[in-house]
Amino acid sequence: MDELVPEALQDGELRFRVISPVGGDGNVSASLFAEKLKRLVSALRAADKALNEVVTHDYKIAKLSSSNPTVVLAEAALPKFEHIMAARSAIAGFEDCADAIMRGDRDRALQYGNCAHHIAKLGRGSRKNFSYAEVWIGTEIIRVDTMLVDQADTITHIDLYEKLFAPDEEASWFRGSAYGSFDGTILEVDLRGALPEVKLVLNAGGAEIACVFKREDLEKVRAAIDKRARVYGTAVYDGRSGLPARINIVDIQPISPKGDLASWANTFDPYEHPSWDEDLGD
Repeated sequence: MDELVPEALQDGELRFRVISPVGGDGNVSASLFAEKLKRLVSALRAADKALNEVVTHDYKIAKLSSSNPTVVLAEAALPKFEHIMAARSAIAGFEDCADAIMRGDRDRALQYGNCAHHIAKLGRGSRKNFSYAEVWIGTEIIRVDTMLVDQADTITHIDLYEKLFAPDEEASWFRGSAYGSFDGTILEVDLRGALPEVKLVLNAGGAEIACVFKREDLEKVRAAIDKRARVYGTAVYDGRSGLPARINIVDIQPISPKGDLASWANTFDPYEHPSWDEDLGD
């Protein structure tokens, strides 16, 4: 299986991949991969139970690859449920739960029982024991990393959630997503996998914002590394500050060392207003 262009998934399948730690030997611990795979299945089973009242599915290994260890799981009904009911897919439930977590939608995430709890544990140790993990469902890719963990922890711990988002707080930060543009210097973090990461150091203030992008945009982003650029994309705000916790890059435009003044060329050339007589006519 080509690591960069994986085979298309069939209905009822998902792909799980773990990216090795930055600066390591390129390998992922077998025990870590086994533990994370077990945690993924636990999350799926939690979603299954929430959707169908009982666990109705099992998960078979359809494909396995050792380069940045990758497994394709196929969802299959347990034998006793094969002819009894049309159970709802836990894979779809997992995807919706992860989306709710990233959006900070606590009520929607908790509809899937302990799924959010298992998703938090699925990402625990990212940046340290592994860089990040990917869960592919259809054409969508869920990035399992520190941000997903932070969001899931906030949702699953009511005391933390209420402390951050108490309705009577005088000053509360925006929580959600919005399209925008940001000016800063691009620094490399980890350019591997399907959703590589860079860091944007804002030109105004010097704050650092994590940015992720799709692999097909790698060369364009690579050309902007260590340079000043304007980043366009969906900014995700977690409610902890006025700055986004992450930017999902849609486009990136390097800024000339001369700045943006080039766009003002000829704007301030001498201008001679026509004669008032001509304006007034006879």
